[in-house]
Amino acid sequence: MKKTKEMVYNEVVDYINASKHNRPCTLSTIKKDLRTKDVVELIFSRPDIFKLDVEFPFIPENCMDEEFTKFLLLDNPKRINFINEKKEYLIKDEYLTYPVLLAFYLSKYIYEYKSRKVFGSYSEKIYCKRDILMFEKKLASDADKLVNEIVYKNNEDIFRLDVNKTLCYLNEYLSTIEIPKFKDDEYERYKRKYTYAKFDLEKPLLILVNGMPDSGKSKIAEELSYVIGGFHIDTDKIMERPNLNNIINEYCNVIILSDTYAFQFFSEREIEDFQVINIIVKPISIEKLHRNSKYLTGLDLDIHKKNELDKFIHRYDHLENPIIVINDYESIDENIDIIVDEIKDRLLLEFVDNGSSKKFVRKSKKDQ
Repeated sequence: MKKTKEMVYNEVVDYINASKHNRPCTLSTIKKDLRTKDVVELIFSRPDIFKLDVEFPFIPENCMDEEFTKFLLLDNPKRINFINEKKEYLIKDEYLTYPVLLAFYLSKYIYEYKSRKVFGSYSEKIYCKRDILMFEKKLASDADKLVNEIVYKNNEDIFRLDVNKTLCYLNEYLSTIEIPKFKDDEYERYKRKYTYAKFDLEKPLLILVNGMPDSGKSKIAEELSYVIGGFHIDTDKIMERPNLNNIINEYCNVIILSDTYAFQFFSEREIEDFQVINIIVKPISIEKLHRNSKYLTGLDLDIHKKNELDKFIHRYDHLENPIIVINDYESIDENIDIIVDEIKDRLLLEFVDNGSSKKFVRKSKKDQ
């Protein structure tokens, strides 16, 4: 007797209710014309029984509507990069609408947040291999607002938030915004002004990057070192106290040190022969710092907020004319350009690009 769609559905129900669940994949055993939306949704509603990432390649196209695709990505953001045997993406480009991409970004944020809470500095990052450049900045902003609403405004435990409830939050948020429809030529990724150029200095330069834990100071210091050819010292990674003169003699004439209290790391005698510039990295909000923390996401937000503000609110007030960087954890290219421009102006340098040679040279006296 030829199977009907109803019979297939009931067979899946019977399998769910059975005592043993040892099938490697269920959808692959069902004929394509019998893989109905009801059957697919039933299977994907039971991750405790079915291996959903194994079932995923066998979802028929007629099931891949916007709502179900959002569900798939909220359940596992990595699925946005899954490919079939023909090296084709399982979620095709035409299904990557803004709501679907926002589901991915939201799921990515939650996944990475959980990973940081469990693994700390060894946490996992998820990268989208698809071309979503035109939406990227808007997605990051919207996902950030949405995570803020879910975790903090609604006091939801992000570890216990199931996919369906997350989808409800997402749809509620989408109903309050205008869905962007960018054309490719209307949006362009920020292009860094400076990629690499050395400083022409009369005396060596010491850049001290200060900031509370998880403010992003090490990342900014590292990126800055690439641009200006500096030697980056991350105090979290060194075993012994660095000798500044040895570094200058062996490597370069710019040293960048990142530390919570970088301004007091060296003695006055050690830095007397250096030009010194202090940078203070401040998170755009304690909430965002908390979400991006490698070590303190296990700490309650209110306690984290009180601890950070009590310790750091006036900690750097005495520093003379520091460069202030407000870190939103997304716009690092813009921040690096701002820092380099500020350093250039303070040292009375100008940028010279001769094609193969890029450098910051001292201004002539008439230009100063």
